[in-house]
Amino acid sequence: MTPNAPPTPEEIARAFALQQEHAAAEPRDRQSGAAIARRLYGDYLSTLDPEAEGPKPGLVDFIEKLAAKESVTNADRGPHRAFWSYESKLEGVEKPVPNRFLAKACGQTRGLQVLEDTPAGHRLNGYFLGNEFVVDALARHFDFDPEELDAAHGAAWDTLSDRYALATEGLVIGFAADITADSVSARPRYRRSSRTPTSARRASSSPRRCLSTLTFRPTSTRSWPIPPSAANCGWETTTPGNPPRNSP
Repeated sequence: MTPNAPPTPEEIARAFALQQEHAAAEPRDRQSGAAIARRLYGDYLSTLDPEAEGPKPGLVDFIEKLAAKESVTNADRGPHRAFWSYESKLEGVEKPVPNRFLAKACGQTRGLQVLEDTPAGHRLNGYFLGNEFVVDALARHFDFDPEELDAAHGAAWDTLSDRYALATEGLVIGFAADITADSVSARPRYRRSSRTPTSARRASSSPRRCLSTLTFRPTSTRSWPIPPSAANCGWETTTPGNPPRNSP
């Protein structure tokens, strides 16, 4: 199977199963939220040197270091990287397919890198820092400012997303029915990158497929966004029945 082949029925079924697994792990009360908050705080304390002099780094510093230093690549997967946005309506499937979990499902079967499955992404995702019960527990038991946590959480994912994108060496496989101008996937995330896209091939504009492929030339420092339409950036685009074309 090629990396950008349409999702199989098995991968789609696995995507829904992964979505259910994630929902089941999400804290739903104060007790479960406190358990994750204690685990997070314990992980933070384990990084402190009791013999170090001077001020010790705080929990925000721990989150920032996780995002800045932990690996954004799975050693047991290939060079191609998955990116996702929102959900897709696929032919023959009643419910919209959540692209976050479709990317994870295809990552498992095709050996794609997926941010949430990397060591850094998996760890940060597992802290559920956007969950109200985890935030409440951190505020009540560890005197943590919810607004400071929200800012640190958002900044951490921004950092991880940028590092993940910059680490691209193979193809970019995009799981998205469309990429709107205000979506995360449309943000410039290759600043100071040595890789810039030279072509983009939409697998199809029909509901049957939701994958895109970008290829890279490793000799440029131009910053670039993933745009609402590949044609807006002058990338080479192809759609079924049409030859490649370059926009101005």
